[in-house]
Formats: sequence, C-alpha cells, structure tokens
Amino acid sequence: MKKMVLFALLFAAVAGAAQAAHVQPLRNVTYQCRYTNPTIEANPGFSRFDWIYMDAAELKQGIEYFDATWGPDNRKMTFAKPVDGNSFYYGPFTTWESTIKYGPQCQNTSVLFGGHRIDFSQCSDGSSRTCTTYW
Repeated sequence: MKKMVLFALLFAAVAGAAQAAHVQPLRNVTYQCRYTNPTIEANPGFSRFDWIYMDAAELKQGIEYFDATWGPDNRKMTFAKPVDGNSFYYGPFTTWESTIKYGPQCQNTSVLFGGHRIDFSQCSDGSSRTCTTYW
C-alpha cells in the first residue's frame, strides 16, 4: 500500500512539473507554413524563429525569418499570454497571443506536439496559417 501511495505521489509530481513548462515554438528550426488569405507571405513558405528575449514564464520575443512573395524577409514577433492545455489527440499544448510588429495579431496561436506544429488563427488581418517542422 505504501508503494502505491508513493508511486501516486511521484506520478503527480512529475505530471505537475510537465505542465509547468509552456509549449513554445522551437528555436532555429525550419517550419513549412501554409496560409489562408496570405498578405505578403509565399504560400507555402518557410519560417524560422530566433528568440532574442525569452521569459520562460510569459513572454517570447524575437525575429521570424520567412519567405515573402519577393524573397527572404524577417519581422519582429512576440508570443505572450500563454494558456496551457492538454488533449487526448494533441497532448500538452500552449495557446499564445502572437503579434508581428506592424503586422497582424493572432489571438489564438496554438503550439502543439512539443513545438513541432504551430496554428495561427483569429488574426487581425483575416489570415491564418499552420506551420510544421520541416525535415
């Protein structure tokens, strides 16, 4: 009986520690992105995030390098206000608000599968996109 209680407490501690970390876009990994209603982005195109400032709790700021219709470009980007969730299909995920400087804000940006997929939706310019790691 003691072993079962100890195991249950250990499992609860590990599960709680796993929930503490937000799921975030992977740094310096190439994503292939497909857009709905793109503005300046090549569709499909590639994106990569390079974080300049990372507050592990609430804020990620950096540069997104992406394919524009005229070639490679970049823009400052912020991920903020994380809300963690868990689902049977996706596993742990975090929903962020993402903002591109002088560009759209996406109020529902879900980072899934350990950061290997990002779904940008509810964007102020009417666009949306899904990005998955590209190997």
